[in-house]
Amino acid sequence: AKTAEEGAKKEGAEVVDATLGAAAAAAAAVTGTMVVEFDAGSNGGIKMVSFKTPQVGLALVLSGGGCCASGKPKVAVKAVDKKGQAETLGVLKTWKVVSIN
Repeated sequence: AKTAEEGAKKEGAEVVDATLGAAAAAAAAVTGTMVVEFDAGSNGGIKMVSFKTPQVGLALVLSGGGCCASGKPKVAVKAVDKKGQAETLGVLKTWKVVSIN
């Protein structure tokens, strides 16, 4: 069972994460960048990538879901353009999109 202290720490961490996310979105809006949050998998964690131009250099695909799969479909990176902005920023083909500002 969780102690009250553990619960408060988790809630505090969530508030900090939400505040940082809101601050990043506000900064992106002012600077004209697009911030995409990716799930890089079990070893990579969550990655925030800031795209500076509209030519992001990647293709997305809807994965999962469908008639026979369980859970919600996810948007995944289908391809990364060679020498494109996404490749330069380290985006990988296996990543899933979590959010876009």
